[in-house]
Amino acid sequence: MGVQRIFRTEENLSHSRGTEWNAYAAGTNAGATATKSAGGDGVRHKVCQISGHTDKDSVVSIIDGITTIWEIAIDVDLDGRWFHATFPEPLQGTPNTALTAVIASSETDCFISFGGFSDLSN
Repeated sequence: MGVQRIFRTEENLSHSRGTEWNAYAAGTNAGATATKSAGGDGVRHKVCQISGHTDKDSVVSIIDGITTIWEIAIDVDLDGRWFHATFPEPLQGTPNTALTAVIASSETDCFISFGGFSDLSN
């Protein structure tokens, strides 16, 4: 009888989810844009989380090509400087299309990071 390999949960998730990625950008007085470039024929990017900080009231968006697929308004007086969102049901981009995460404005300091995985679309 052969040896049975037992995979950890992380290995199973990583294998079933495809190639994992993270993109980030820092900004000063004009916001920031992080980009995950198009993945090639049939490759679809899926977003699992977004996080960052800003020093000015702003809008944070995830954009699929030219279509906004998620956004939130940040009021630093009410929400604070930091933001974070997770998507248990990942946001899906269009196959062979770049995704961007954008902080629309800042005064002197901001940072944005988003990540997920890419796989062949069905």
